[in-house]
Amino acid sequence: TKPLLFAELLGSLEASAPPSLVRALETEPLFGIHGIRGNQPFLLFAVTSYDHAFDGMLLWEREMLEDIGPLFGVNQRALQNAPATTTAEALARRLAFRDVVVRNRDLRAVFDATGRIIFLYSFLDKQSLLITTNDETLKAMLPKVSRGALR
Repeated sequence: TKPLLFAELLGSLEASAPPSLVRALETEPLFGIHGIRGNQPFLLFAVTSYDHAFDGMLLWEREMLEDIGPLFGVNQRALQNAPATTTAEALARRLAFRDVVVRNRDLRAVFDATGRIIFLYSFLDKQSLLITTNDETLKAMLPKVSRGALR
């Protein structure tokens, strides 16, 4: 058995991540499940070039949910196409990344109509990128990454 490389994963998902982002991340991410409020998947990457990774993630935001959301159990189309009774309600269902701060960490998150985080990514430090579905998983990963337990 050999590990699935990030580029291979993106290819199998037909994802459109910017090539500069793929080059800025180590080839073998850690894919895991955090057992809180059900099983919450996460991808943890070692970052080789923070500047390129940061820019690449911002560029990928437009397609990220469509590309890898299903891997995390996030169905963008179902969330956006739910019935709405008003224009305001329909507009509130637009999924877009917003800046959030959790435990003094900047992250970019997507919220559902109830205001709950359904998808996020954060650079835990300049060498680590986490993609997951909720802030509890982020909080659990922070001390482990800072101790070097997951690298």
